[in-house]
Amino acid sequence: MGDRNITKQESDDKAVEVTRRTSRITIREPQSYGDRIIIIGVSVLGVAVAYLITDPYLNPVTGILAVVPVTITGLLLGKWAGLIAGLLTFPSIMILMTILRQPVSNTHDSSSIVIIVVLSGLGFLIGRLRDIRDQLKTDLKTQLRGELEFWGSKERYEVLDTAFTGIAVTDNAERLLYCNTTFAEMLGYVTDELHGMFYSSIMNSDEYFKINEHIDLMQRGIPTQYEVMMKRKDGIQRVMLVSSVPRFSAYGIYNGALSIIFDITDRKNAEEALADSESKFRTLAEQSPNMIFINKLDKVVYANPLCEQMMGYTSDEFYSPDFDFMDLIAPDSREIIRMNFEQHRAGKDIPPYEYSLITKEGKKIEAIITTKLIHYDDAQAILGIITDVTDRVKTDEALRASEERYRAIFEQAADSIILADAKTGVLVEYNDQTWINLGYTEEEFKSLKVTDFEVVETPEVFEQHLKQVTKKGSDTFLTKHRRKDGSIRDIQVSCKTISIHGKEYIQAIWSDITRLTDVQEALRESEERYRQLIEEANDIIYETDINGNFIFVNSVVKNIVGYSEKELLGTNFVDLIHPDWQQEANRFYRSQFAERTLNTYYEFPVIAKDGSEVWFGQNVQLSMEGDHILGFQSVARDITDRKQAEEELRMHEARLQSIITATPTGIGLVLDRVILNVNEHFCEMVGYSADELIGEEARLLYPTDEEYEHVGREKYAQIREHGRGTVETRLIRKDGEIIDVLLSSVVVDPDDPSAGITFSALDITERKRAMETLRENEERFRALADTAMDGILMIDGEGKISYWNPSAEKIFGHDSDEVMGMDLHKVILREGCHQEYFEGLTTFMKSGEVPAIDGVLEFEAVKKDGTEFPIRISISTFQINGEWNAVGIIREATD
Repeated sequence: MGDRNITKQESDDKAVEVTRRTSRITIREPQSYGDRIIIIGVSVLGVAVAYLITDPYLNPVTGILAVVPVTITGLLLGKWAGLIAGLLTFPSIMILMTILRQPVSNTHDSSSIVIIVVLSGLGFLIGRLRDIRDQLKTDLKTQLRGELEFWGSKERYEVLDTAFTGIAVTDNAERLLYCNTTFAEMLGYVTDELHGMFYSSIMNSDEYFKINEHIDLMQRGIPTQYEVMMKRKDGIQRVMLVSSVPRFSAYGIYNGALSIIFDITDRKNAEEALADSESKFRTLAEQSPNMIFINKLDKVVYANPLCEQMMGYTSDEFYSPDFDFMDLIAPDSREIIRMNFEQHRAGKDIPPYEYSLITKEGKKIEAIITTKLIHYDDAQAILGIITDVTDRVKTDEALRASEERYRAIFEQAADSIILADAKTGVLVEYNDQTWINLGYTEEEFKSLKVTDFEVVETPEVFEQHLKQVTKKGSDTFLTKHRRKDGSIRDIQVSCKTISIHGKEYIQAIWSDITRLTDVQEALRESEERYRQLIEEANDIIYETDINGNFIFVNSVVKNIVGYSEKELLGTNFVDLIHPDWQQEANRFYRSQFAERTLNTYYEFPVIAKDGSEVWFGQNVQLSMEGDHILGFQSVARDITDRKQAEEELRMHEARLQSIITATPTGIGLVLDRVILNVNEHFCEMVGYSADELIGEEARLLYPTDEEYEHVGREKYAQIREHGRGTVETRLIRKDGEIIDVLLSSVVVDPDDPSAGITFSALDITERKRAMETLRENEERFRALADTAMDGILMIDGEGKISYWNPSAEKIFGHDSDEVMGMDLHKVILREGCHQEYFEGLTTFMKSGEVPAIDGVLEFEAVKKDGTEFPIRISISTFQINGEWNAVGIIREATD
C-alpha cells in the first residue's frame, strides 16, 4: 500500500528503465582501471607499429596516427591523462625506434613539436568533455533517483493529505515534489499549482537566506527547524514554522527534504497580544469598582487605587516588606483567611466567600472575596477581587421591617391585591382575598393565569393593556372576571406601575362592583376600549378571511410598511412577505389551519412599500365560530432592531467562545435571561449538555419560581447600579440534585443592552454543607451540655467564661447570663487562690497546658452565697482561631 521500503535492486532497476538510448548499439566503458590501461597500451603499441611501417613512405602524415591513443586516453582516464599522453606520444615512439635500432629522422622536428602541442590540447579537451559528461550523468542520476525514491513512496504521503499540518517534500534544488492539501490551503493554492514550484517563489527574498542555511545543515544529515515568512497566493504574508528532515538516496546522496509546516501566524499575534496583557490588566484594575490585589509569598505586590482609597493605606505601605496583610482582616475573619491561604499554597482554588476587613482608621467593611491562583513574575501568586457588601448588610434589616408593614396591609385587605410582571402579566404575588373572591382554593388558583378568568380582554389585548399601563404609570378601568362557578363579576381595576429591585411591576387592586354597574354599559365601554387599544397599538393588528385576504387592518401598518389600510384590504398577506420566505410562511399557516392550532408565533421578513426589508414577529389566532374557522386574527410586531441585535450578538459570541470554552469556572452568556452560550464546565456543573441549555430560559435551572425571580431582582438591580452583580442562589441539576451557587454577572457592553450579560457560576455546595454540618455539631453539643448532670463550663484564651450549662447554675448558684464573659476565678474561687490561678492561666494561654494530674483538679470552690465546697473538675483544652480554650466538667467531691 505504498509504505514498504524500495530496495537497492529495485532502485537500480528503475535507473535502468530511465536510461536514455541514442542508438541501437550501446558502447559500454570498461569498469576497472586495469582494463583501461591495457586498452591504452594496446592502442599506443598499435600506433607505434603502424608508424614504423608507414613512416618511410608517408612521412610526416603518419604522425597523425598518434591522435588515436591520445583520444582513447582522454576518454578513459580524463583530461590530465589525455594531456600527458599528448606530450609523451612522440618521445615514446622515438624511444621505441631507438630500441628497435631504426633510424630516427630529424627532419620533422618543427612539425613534430606542433603535432605534440595539438595532441596534448586534444587529449586535454577530450578528457575535459568526458569529465563534464560524467558530472552531468551523475547529477541526472541523482535527480532521477530522488524523484523515483519519492514517487516510489508516494502512497505513504497521500495518507497525510488531510493532516491538520502542512506536509511538503522537496528535491535537492528546493523544488516541491509533493505537498498535502493542508499546506496548499495555507497558501491559498491547490496542490497541482504548487507541484514543481520552487520555495523561493512563495518566500520573501530577504528571508531566503534561512533556506540556504538550513540546506547546508540538512546536506550534513542534520534535521532543522526554523520560522520563515511565506506569501499566500493573494499576497498576504503568513509566519510558518518549518520542521525538516533530510532525504538521502541509497548511495548517500542528498535528495531533498521532508518538511512539516505549521501556520503560527495566529500564535504570533496572540503572543503580541499577551505582551500587552499587563498594561490592559493595570488599566482594567485601576478602573474597576472593586478592590483588586495580588499577593505573592504572603506579601502584597499590587493593590489598585480603590484599595488605597477604601482601606486608608498608601501604595508604599502596601508594598513595604514589613507590611502584614493580616492587619487588614477583622479578628473574626482571620482564621478563614489563614485556612484559605493554606489551600492556595497547596495549589487549590477557593470559591468566593464572605469576610470582614478593617481599615486603617478601624472601620469595618463587610466584603465578598473572589480569588484565583495566577503566575506573577515567575512565581505563584493570588489574584483577589473584593466586593464591598456593607451597604447590603445594613439595609437588610430595614428591608425586613418594611416588608412586615407591607404584609400587614396586603393580607388584611378586603379587596384582591395582586403584583404582576409588567412585561408578561404573570402574577408574581397575590393576597388570600384574590382566590377567595373568585371561588377557588389556593392550590387551584396557583395554576391559573389572568386570561383564565379574565372575560373582557383577550390575551393579545391584555398584553397591549399591560404596555399601556406601563407607559402611563397608572390606570383605572372596568373589566369582568369569571368565578369558578361560572358566574361573571364586574371588576374595577386600579393599578399602578412600581419598580422593585430595578424591575417593573404592576400592582393592582381588583374591587368587585357587580352591584354598582350596569352590565350593558360595561360591555359598551369595554368594546370602545378594545377598539381604542387596536388603533393606538404600536403593533399591526389585522384580520384575514380563511384564504388569508385582509378584511381589517389598523392604521399602524402605514407607519411600518408604508401601505395604507385601503391599499391592503382585499390583498393576500403572503404577497407582502419576502419572496424567499413566501413558500415557508404559506406552509406554516396552512399547517395551523389544517391542525386547528389556536395560537402560533412565527418570524419572517416583509418587503415595505419603499423596497426596504422589515422583520415581523407575528402572533396568529384562529377566528372560530363553534367548530367552523372563519379566518385569522393577527398581531404583527416590527422586530427588525432585535434581529440586527441578534446578528451583532452572534459576532460577540465568536469572540467570547475561546474564553468560555477554556476556563475552569462555569461561564455563560444570557440575553433577557435566555441562555445563549455556556462552557463545558457549566454543563458539568448542572448536568445538561450545551444543546439542552442554549436557547432555553434560565428558569430551567432554578428549583422554584420564587428563587428565579429573587435572583433576577437582586442581580439586575446591582447590574443597573454598578455594571455587575453577585448573588448567592441555588440551582437544580438535571438529575434533580440541588446545588448552591455564587453567580457573578457583568454586562458585555454597557452601551449596548442587546449584547447580553456574561455570568460566572461557582459551586459552593460543599462550603454550605460544611457550614450546615458545623451548625448541626453546635446544636448537638448544646443539646448534650444542656442536659448533662455534671456542670460544664468553657473559658476562652483570656480565662473568660464562654459557656455555663444549667447544671453549673445549680452547683454554683450563678445564672448563665450573670457569668458569661466574666473571669472564671472571680466566680468560683475564693480571694486567696487568685494568684495561683493567674500563674496557671499564663501557662495555659501560651501552651494549652493546665496544672492538673491526668487532666483532673480538686480544690475548694465558692458558691454564689459564699459557701465553700470541694469540687473535682476534668479539663480538656483545644484551639479556636489560634487561641487556647478549655472545657471543664465539674462534679462535687464527696468521700
